[in-house]
Amino acid sequence: KAPLAAIKGFATLICDGTYGEVSDKVKETAGKIKNSTDRMIELVTSFINLRKIEEGRMEYKFEKIDGARMVKDIFEELKPLAQNKKLDFKLESVLEGGWIRADLQTIRQVFQNLIENAIKYTDPRSAEGFGEARSGFVKIKAETSVGQFIFSVTDSGPGMSEETLSHL
Repeated sequence: KAPLAAIKGFATLICDGTYGEVSDKVKETAGKIKNSTDRMIELVTSFINLRKIEEGRMEYKFEKIDGARMVKDIFEELKPLAQNKKLDFKLESVLEGGWIRADLQTIRQVFQNLIENAIKYTDPRSAEGFGEARSGFVKIKAETSVGQFIFSVTDSGPGMSEETLSHL
């Protein structure tokens, strides 16, 4: 992960102007490099964690987490991905608090994967089956109900096949 962290660091230095004035296009590109590097670091971490899980060595650090803040942060990070696909990308019911007890890295990875998959598999051209044809959409919702934190992702993508659903 160290080489990826170095790339991320250099991209951040370009974005924040440490190397001097750069055009908006360069800043935007450096931001994309930083975001891609973040995703690569997470992928490497996932592979490391998979090995730990297979070996029965996975450890979790449970802590009190502001679920609403975490979901909002993920939404903001993935917004450029949805915008690049020209999707209608919305976050509903941003709560104050919405506290959960979980391992931050693990639960964040789960929520991020769900949102990224919705973006990845949603066609931006239309939302057929949802009334009149319109732009593809991904809607994230975070709410609380009777002491529970409820997170959902709704999209106009094709969904999973019946065969895949039967294996869940």
